[in-house]
Amino acid sequence: MPWIVREVFYLSSHDDFTDKNMFFPVTGKVQGIESTQYHYPPLEWIHGDNLARRVEARSGSHVVVAKERLLKLDPQTIFIDGGGLSLVAGDVARKPEYYQALTAFAKRRIFVLHPFNWYTTNIDTALTNAYAMGKILYPKGFTDIDPERKADEIYTQLVGRPVYEKMKADYGPIGRVAGFVD
Repeated sequence: MPWIVREVFYLSSHDDFTDKNMFFPVTGKVQGIESTQYHYPPLEWIHGDNLARRVEARSGSHVVVAKERLLKLDPQTIFIDGGGLSLVAGDVARKPEYYQALTAFAKRRIFVLHPFNWYTTNIDTALTNAYAMGKILYPKGFTDIDPERKADEIYTQLVGRPVYEKMKADYGPIGRVAGFVD
């Protein structure tokens, strides 16, 4: 079995998957929290409930969710692409009352991932995000995983060297709680 297939199989084979209510905003471009993906492979690999699937996609997999609709969806957990974190942080500073109305913000369940779609898809970073998300959403199923160590294992396999420290320097630790929720 090819290495990458083995990794995706491992991610999807945990037995403690429960229906967690979550939402992933893709903020690596010019949109804020309203921009997401209907198909988000790292979340699909770990059987996550992507709330974007409850909104019609406009173009391919891209979904724009009105802020009023996001309040109704009320995600329990939000993952933010580190490439667009400053957009969300700026909006949180301007409209804190809106964000505090979201359960994920009130419970401090806003996590930062590393951007993996930048001109092309970087499958290595998508895999590292999936492991970090798995560790956050299904801690019992991922007790044997250290996301930072796993990231360097993945980067070494696919890039030829460990580059997690560089990613961490640029975007912060993978899976960290966003600083603006304190």
